[in-house]
Amino acid sequence: MTAHPALQDVTAPVSSVVAFPDSRRTALVRRAARQLDLVASDDVAVDLVCDGLADEMRARLAALGMDEDAQDEAVGAFFVAVDAAREEPSESDACLCCAVTPI
Repeated sequence: MTAHPALQDVTAPVSSVVAFPDSRRTALVRRAARQLDLVASDDVAVDLVCDGLADEMRARLAALGMDEDAQDEAVGAFFVAVDAAREEPSESDACLCCAVTPI
């Protein structure tokens, strides 16, 4: 006796999960960049912030089933995005004359 066709799909292998890359999560990247800017003068604090962010990311990615090499790649891409965000001038850095649009 064969199983009903609708029940056959229940035993199908589970598909893989594709997580949205943290390096593309703008708010997360900007928050990390701000955290690092606040402690930029203290190398030990920078290391602690970076290590904490990386550990959180690795734990979350491991829970999703991502292997260590892929985790390293994702964490690296995230910190590249954070470094780029730290180099971008913020709105508070712009002078008033540059923000005015000519008529």
